Amino acid sequence: MNLPQSCVIYASGGGFYIKAPNVPSVQDKLNAFYKRITVVLFEKHGTSLSLAMASSPFSVHTVMNNKVPEEWKQLTIKLSSEKGRKFASLLQERHSDFFDPIPFELDQKRDAISGDLISKKADSLPFNEMDGDLNEPKLFLSKVNHDIIELGKKVKINRLSCSK
Repeated sequence: MNLPQSCVIYASGGGFYIKAPNVPSVQDKLNAFYKRITVVLFEKHGTSLSLAMASSPFSVHTVMNNKVPEEWKQLTIKLSSEKGRKFASLLQERHSDFFDPIPFELDQKRDAISGDLISKKADSLPFNEMDGDLNEPKLFLSKVNHDIIELGKKVKINRLSCSK
């Protein structure tokens, strides 16, 4: 949206608040962002991770009359409501993903960190040393969790090299 850094009110712990112009182009960009991220999160993490987003327009009148705390409270209520409607935007177009039975096979692997089933089409990566009897790993990681661990290693290495 080409907003300056000063428009970020808060960004930490997986949450953010921004102030942005209340115009259709910004609203359209935020809606497109929300839809795109919701789809990507659902495809990568199923229902275990989601994005909740809410907005609340206010005017100079709100600021001048010290009504910001009331608006902030209303925004918090809207955001809480959105958290209770996870994936509502996907229900119509992806109905079967939510309501069809999930195929399960006895030999299907589970992710060692999340406990989620690793789908057949996704790569499962060994998480520990091989089991001597079966010559196969006992624990597995999903590709997503493996990539998160690898990213963490790179960030740690970069932080160490920057501090020298």
